[in-house]
Amino acid sequence: MANSARYAYDGQGTVYASLGLKATARKVLAFALRHETTGGLNRDDLMRLFGGISYQDLENAVNTLESLGYLSVEWTGPNRFIILPTDLAKKELAARRPQPEAIAAVLG
Repeated sequence: MANSARYAYDGQGTVYASLGLKATARKVLAFALRHETTGGLNRDDLMRLFGGISYQDLENAVNTLESLGYLSVEWTGPNRFIILPTDLAKKELAARRPQPEAIAAVLG
């Protein structure tokens, strides 16, 4: 994915804001939804996509999304994981109109 996709965000991204998530968590969820058919994303994928984010900030976002039931997290080792969006995340976002354009708006 191109670097320009990292932080671009426009008005359609308010779909994610309506979930009450911080920007990092919204972007993690958007990336997870975009990549769910590829078997999910691992820590290295997310670190590469976010460029410059600290591991602690990333883990905090992942833990928040998992605690809310929006992500399924498989811990594959110390500080290593694979994430997939849950049916709850897809259902709640669908109710808020997250068409592919809305996901693209969060990601750029």
